[in-house]
Amino acid sequence: MTTKTVAEYLAGAPFPQGSIAIVDTAEAIRNLTTEQTTALAGNGVLSLNAHLSDDANRLSLTLAQFEALGSVVLSADDVIELADTEAAVQGLTQAQVDALNAKGVDIVNAEGGALQISRNLASWIAPTNLV
Repeated sequence: MTTKTVAEYLAGAPFPQGSIAIVDTAEAIRNLTTEQTTALAGNGVLSLNAHLSDDANRLSLTLAQFEALGSVVLSADDVIELADTEAAVQGLTQAQVDALNAKGVDIVNAEGGALQISRNLASWIAPTNLV
C-alpha cells in the first residue's frame, strides 16, 4: 500500500483498488468535498489517517462526510468526531448511529445549541462521548 497526502491523491487519482492510504492533517482531510469523499474508495483509497495533525490526531467530520466514506476505513489511532449541527445529531437514526459506531466515532459534537435527544437515541450513542 502506498501512502499519499490529500494533495498527492487529488493530483494522481484514480489509483488501483485498495492501494492508497491517505495520511495528512485533519484539516486537509476535513476539507475534502462530499463529492471527493464519495469518490475515495472508487479511486483506490483504503484508509484515512490524520497522523500529521496539529490537533493530536483528532479528525472531525460532518454526518455527510461520514456517509460519503463508504468502505474507506478511518485510523484507530485517531480520535474520530462527528461534528455537525444539533439538528443533524438530533435526527440521527439507529442505522446511522450504528454506521458511525462501525466507523469508530469516539465523540459526537452537536454544534450551535442545546441538544435534546430521545432516550432511544441516547442509548444508541452510548458507546461514544457526547459533547
